Amino acid sequence: MRAIHLATATMRAWESKDEIVLASLLSDDFSCRGLLPQPVQKVQYLGFMQAIMMAMPDWLFHDHFLDEGPVTEQGERVFFVTQISGTHTGNLILPDLPIIPPTGIKILLPYRHLECFVKEEAITTITADFSPNALEEILAQMGMVLPW
Repeated sequence: MRAIHLATATMRAWESKDEIVLASLLSDDFSCRGLLPQPVQKVQYLGFMQAIMMAMPDWLFHDHFLDEGPVTEQGERVFFVTQISGTHTGNLILPDLPIIPPTGIKILLPYRHLECFVKEEAITTITADFSPNALEEILAQMGMVLPW
């Protein structure tokens, strides 16, 4: 599977709440930076996806492919621009935070970049340029801030 198809399939699996497919597209040593305040590994990434999809079942990436880079030591690079949207209609349950009950608020994050690296038919790394991270941007649109 070409890198762009693998990266796109990853976003579609998230949007369709298909944790099994999403997990199968990620390498065992997968890491992600930019979604949460700290880098996360595969298990934490999948947990964040589950929490977000329970809280915002209409979550969409609205992704647009920008560029596919050459193969490097990190793998093949795929670059997207996204504008995430969703409506907070369910409990948002995340570790170390109180449960955030539904607010009905529709979020629409600013355009951000996602960079994916693909190696041996799996996504090894996703880096996003949220400021400071996607969770804090989401909470800010809901009128909240992280307690730390």
